[in-house]
Amino acid sequence: MLSWPAHISKTCFLNWAALLHLCFCVFCSTLFSLQYGRWLMIQDILDSWLQWLVILALTVTHTLLTLLLPVPDCPTGYLGPGGLHNYSFSPNCTGGAAGYIDRIVLGENHIYQHPTCHSIYETVIPYDPEGK
Repeated sequence: MLSWPAHISKTCFLNWAALLHLCFCVFCSTLFSLQYGRWLMIQDILDSWLQWLVILALTVTHTLLTLLLPVPDCPTGYLGPGGLHNYSFSPNCTGGAAGYIDRIVLGENHIYQHPTCHSIYETVIPYDPEGK
């Protein structure tokens, strides 16, 4: 099976979200443009406060999902390749939380079946490294 559905769908969604965000922030910045006086040196940051807030929220959400999402049969926050890594402590944890979400959303048939970690760590779970 090809791995392009996972990668293309994520790329399209992120591009769409970035465009919407940019259009909204440009519209808002023209409405609320102020003179900052002594804060002039950081005016570009103050003008784009909404963008900073959205990016911060996305980063925190991604980090929390990666490190706190309980994945079945895996230690919480696992980031390794699975398989033989760490003396086969977590053999079915390839991709960690990102791989788990991909398998739930896309299904195993639409994920790359032979990732690069397969030959090194003898992993058994499909994983799309491009979708991470």
